[in-house]
Amino acid sequence: MRTLVLWLVFCLACGSVLAAEEEGEKKAEDKATMTAEPRSSTTQHSIRIDGETVRYSATAGWLIMENDEGDPIARFGYTAYNRDGVADVARRPLMFAFNGGPGSSSIWLHMGVLGPRRVVVADADFTLPPPYELADNE
Repeated sequence: MRTLVLWLVFCLACGSVLAAEEEGEKKAEDKATMTAEPRSSTTQHSIRIDGETVRYSATAGWLIMENDEGDPIARFGYTAYNRDGVADVARRPLMFAFNGGPGSSSIWLHMGVLGPRRVVVADADFTLPPPYELADNE
């Protein structure tokens, strides 16, 4: 009986070591596939503002924050709206808006107030759950 118990303990220990090795390899693979480089995706759109059609690009992406040794430690997401066809981008208006974090997602800053499209809400009443109606944000 004692030999059987020792044999079972040995098998369980070997299985745990193998599982830990596999998990370590998987974490290494996951870390290798996680990019530490900035990424973005841009789409083209148009909107009517005061009767004028305005073409713009919407870019969503992330930037990488590094520590003093140059190792990546965080990704920061962003959304940017740029009017297309602007000859001198150095003279265009520019606004930075920071939002999000615990308790409130930044989606409501973009889709509620600042973005080119907005969610239609009933200001005096409770807003119904999704799906929401979208409208141009003139």
